Amino acid sequence: MKQKLTILLLAFSLIAVPFFASARGLVPCGGYTDSGERERPCNVEDIFVLIARTTNWLIAVAGVYAVYKLIFSGWNLIVSMGNEESITKNKGAISNAIVGLVLVLMAYMFINTIVNFMLTRDLAIKDARCRFDLGNPLNYLQIDPNKCSGLDDSKLHQ
Repeated sequence: MKQKLTILLLAFSLIAVPFFASARGLVPCGGYTDSGERERPCNVEDIFVLIARTTNWLIAVAGVYAVYKLIFSGWNLIVSMGNEESITKNKGAISNAIVGLVLVLMAYMFINTIVNFMLTRDLAIKDARCRFDLGNPLNYLQIDPNKCSGLDDSKLHQ
């Protein structure tokens, strides 16, 4: 059974690799549009876009895998027919899937909080024009220091 699953997974991955090899959509710059026109050149903001999209994709994959493990282990738990070894194994797999997903989400929240704190600690100002929208990480690079009242350049560039 495992050998058939391995062969099926290998065949799928060989077919799917060309679809994942294209970076189109991950970075909205530096390439060509569907009509053949040149896109804008890449800048620093696009690195953050790439990191955010890659992180979101990895979290989605972790969620799909956790759901798969929950369903697969739950099914095996149902059909184990009282086999104590199988029941213990599948209960452990369910626990591991839930704990793994919670750890992924907690790590994301922790890193996101640290990055937001590092980027916003010097700009905690009551002026609405200088506030960061923490829901949009690309907003961090769009604050115009000339519009922010009460800020001097030494605080902005530390």
